[in-house]
Amino acid sequence: MGECVDVVVVGGGVAGLWTAWALRRAGRSVVLIERDALGAGQTVWSQGIIHAGLKYRLPGSSADASRAVAAMRDRWAEALGLSGEDVTPANLPDLRATRVLSRRTWMWTTPSLASRAAAKGAALAMRSGVRALDMSERPEGLFDAPESVSVYAVDEFVVDAGSLLASLYAAVGEVRTASVTSIRDAGASVVIETSAERLEAAQVVLAAGCGNEHLLERAGIDHTPHTQRRPLHMVYARGKLPPVFGHCLGASSVPRLTITSAEHEGATVWAIGGAIAEDGIDRDEAAQIAAARAEIDACLPWIDLGSASWACARVDRCEARAGGKRPDGAVVREWGRVIGVWPTKLALAPAAADEVVGVLEAGDSPTADRETSPTIRGWDAAFETRHEPAPVAPLPWEGALRWV
Repeated sequence: MGECVDVVVVGGGVAGLWTAWALRRAGRSVVLIERDALGAGQTVWSQGIIHAGLKYRLPGSSADASRAVAAMRDRWAEALGLSGEDVTPANLPDLRATRVLSRRTWMWTTPSLASRAAAKGAALAMRSGVRALDMSERPEGLFDAPESVSVYAVDEFVVDAGSLLASLYAAVGEVRTASVTSIRDAGASVVIETSAERLEAAQVVLAAGCGNEHLLERAGIDHTPHTQRRPLHMVYARGKLPPVFGHCLGASSVPRLTITSAEHEGATVWAIGGAIAEDGIDRDEAAQIAAARAEIDACLPWIDLGSASWACARVDRCEARAGGKRPDGAVVREWGRVIGVWPTKLALAPAAADEVVGVLEAGDSPTADRETSPTIRGWDAAFETRHEPAPVAPLPWEGALRWV
C-alpha cells in the first residue's frame, strides 16, 4: 500500500495548481504531481492576458465564450490584490506577489473602415470596461499613431506567467516532481504509480494540458474522442521597443496581432500572437518572421523595427475536443474515478477548478446519479511540505528561443 489521499492532481501548470489549491480549501487531502518544471507545458507560453471578454466579442465570436471569460476577471483582480482590498478573500489563493505587467490592454485599429467598425462594435458589445482614448491619453507604444487610428483602453490586465506560477506554488505549498507510469482502478480507489512512489486516491484529476493525452492512455482511456490540439506559430521580437499590450483589430473574430511585452536583459521582448500565429502554422521560421514583420508594419507603422532580433516557437493549445474550434469555456470530463480538466484559457483556470470541486462534491452526495466511493481521509488538509519544490519553468525568452 502506498500513501492514501483523497485526490491526486497531475499537472503543475496554472490549472493544476489552482485546482489543487481549491480542493485543499474544500477539505480534501491532495498530492500534486508535476513531471517537469511548473508551467512547462502551456502556462509559460501563454501571453499572460487575463481577458475581460473583449477578444470574444469580435464579429463571429461566441457570446458564451465572452461571458465565461469576463466572469473570471473580478476573481483574478481580487486574488492579485487589484480590487482595492488589502486582504485576498478566503475563497481565492493569495496571488499578490504576482508581477502585473500592465493594468490594462489596448485595442487599436488600422485606418481601414472594417478595422474601425470591428473595434467600435466590440466596445459597444462589452458596454463597460472599454474607453476610447483621446490622442493625449494614448500609451507609449501607440502615442505616435495617426488620428485615423482609433485606440481604446480595455479593462483587462497582463501578468508575468513565471511569478504567477511561483505565487500559486506558495499558495499550494507542495508539488512532487515525478512521472506517472500507470493509473489503475482498484475498485474502491485508484492506484497511481509514479517514478518516485505509489499513491492511492479516491480520484485522480488530470490537468496536464497536452500531457492529458498520454495520461488518459495510461488509464486505459482512448483520448482521441475527448482531446484536440490547435497549433500556434508564435513570433517574438527583442530590442529597443516600446511596451505594447493589446490587440490590433481587423475584420475577423481573431485580432490581426495580439502583443504583450516583457523586459529581459536590458531589452524589451514582444510576444506576438493573434491571427499571425494561427495562420502561420504552415510557414517555416523565415517566412513566419517575414509575415510578422509585414503585419507589424501594417498595424504599427510608426514603430522602428530596424534593430530588433526575431524568434519563433511552435506551441500546441491542448483542449477538450470541440470539433477543432476553441471550446467556449473550461471543460471537465469524468471517466469513473478519472477526471480530466482543460481550462481552455489562462483566465478560466478558476472556473475549471470550481467545476472539479463541484464534481467531487456531487460524488459525495447520496443523491448523485453515479456510483461513487467514500473519500479516503489519510492525510489532514493542514499539510506540511515534505518534498523539494518543482522549479518554475523559464519563460520562452529566458532560454528556449533561437534569435536571428
